[in-house]
Formats: sequence, C-alpha cells, structure tokens
Amino acid sequence: MKAFFFDIDGTLIEGRYPEYAKPSAKVVAAIKAIQAEGHYVFIASGRSITYLNPDIKALGFDGYVLLNGATIFIKDKLVFQHSLDAQILHNLLKIYDEHHIQYALLGAEQTYIQQNFTYLKERLASYGIPASAYTSDFDKNTVKVSKMEVCSSKLSDTEIILDTMPKEFAYVKEPFREECAIDIFDKRINKATGIEEVLHYLGIPKEESYAFGDGDNDIEMLQVAGTGFAMGNATENAKAAADVIVPSIFDDGVVTGIEQALGHKI
Repeated sequence: MKAFFFDIDGTLIEGRYPEYAKPSAKVVAAIKAIQAEGHYVFIASGRSITYLNPDIKALGFDGYVLLNGATIFIKDKLVFQHSLDAQILHNLLKIYDEHHIQYALLGAEQTYIQQNFTYLKERLASYGIPASAYTSDFDKNTVKVSKMEVCSSKLSDTEIILDTMPKEFAYVKEPFREECAIDIFDKRINKATGIEEVLHYLGIPKEESYAFGDGDNDIEMLQVAGTGFAMGNATENAKAAADVIVPSIFDDGVVTGIEQALGHKI
C-alpha cells in the first residue's frame, strides 16, 4: 500500500493561466490509476478546506493535509487540528490593525475575513476563490486559527510583517511575485508533520510515500516522503530538497512522477 501527496498550486493547477486552472485530463487519469491499484491519494496544501477548488474535490481524494499540515481530513473526517497560540495571535493582529495590514484567519472548517478587507478579497477573487469561501461574521478574539494569510497593497509593509514575526511562527512569502503576501503558521507544524500523521493513522511505512510540490512550503514534505518529486517549475529550494525533478506542470510532470512511483506507464 502506497500513499501519494500532492500540492495544489503550481503542481496540479496554475491559477495564473486559465488553461491550467484545473488538472489536465492526463493528470486526472494518473491519479485515478493510483486509486485503481489500491493506493491512497491526498492533497497536501497551504489552502483551507473552504479554499479547495471544486475541480480538486471532484477528483475524489482520500483525504487532505491542509493549512500546511495544521488540519487533516481523512474520508471527510477531521482527524487532526493544531491552532495558533491565542495570546500571541491577539498581539499580532493588534499590530496589523494599527498598520492597516489585512489578513485572513484560517480555521479547520472556516475562513474568517473582516468585512472591510476589500484588497484581500479582490486578491482572493483573482485566484478564483469566491466570497462564499469565507465569512465576515466572527469574533477574532474567540475563533480557533490554524494559519494566517497576511497581505497589503504596500510592498513596504512586508518589512513590518517580518520584523514583528513571533519566534513561535514561521512564514512563506508569495513565490515568484514582488507582492506583500505572506503565509504565517506555527513553526512546529508543516506539510511533513501532516504527512507523518497520515502515515501513522493508516499504518503505511514512510518508504511507501510520495510527495509532489513546487514551493518553499513543500520543502519539508519533499524531504520527509519516501520519494519527493519537485516540479520543473518549482523554486530552487524545492528542487534542492527533492529526490527527483519531473517536468513542469505545463508538461504534466505529475504523470511522469506517478509512473515512476508505480513502475509502469499509465
């Protein structure tokens, strides 16, 4: 029994190009072939459950490692959740509010965005994430938050965000773009710890696990999996962390990796 873990953005889809806004037919067939042989397929993403693309959900994954490993769903059941320290989060949000920096608070089953955060909402819409994917009806002092997405229309605000980063938190900047857009999460939790939780839950040895990714937030999972596949369009850091570099998303690199893992053509 094997377990396969796939990042979404830059690996299965590429939102900057309309023709790659959904997985290609070849990639879909390859993922179905994994399941047909009795193996497991999982998403491993920084996205929340509410941000998942309908085309991704329609593929029938066996589970999801989301929010960079902070929440795990297996067969639609939430089996693991890690929340950011409430007091540290409260202090950080106070700083962001003072500097008019906008943020999304991502929980296990809901995403929270303040009503007046129009820049953030427009940015999410450009990635195909609709208003129905989040709520503005919440109390930021009581919701459980597993990850934050922080952004600003002013690139200079990046310095404020990084200078005030608590030592307990880690971050990943938006790859390939000069924007003030940063993901923030607990440094003890990542996609690798999520994969380890899944493998333990299912009783699958690490040697029988395969991970596909392209970004810096995929580095740990590419290293922890039995075999880590970096896309040809991946960051240099992700490529360095991987065991194998496959063709880019534009050349169905995922299919190449799956065929190598299964030991035959699809």
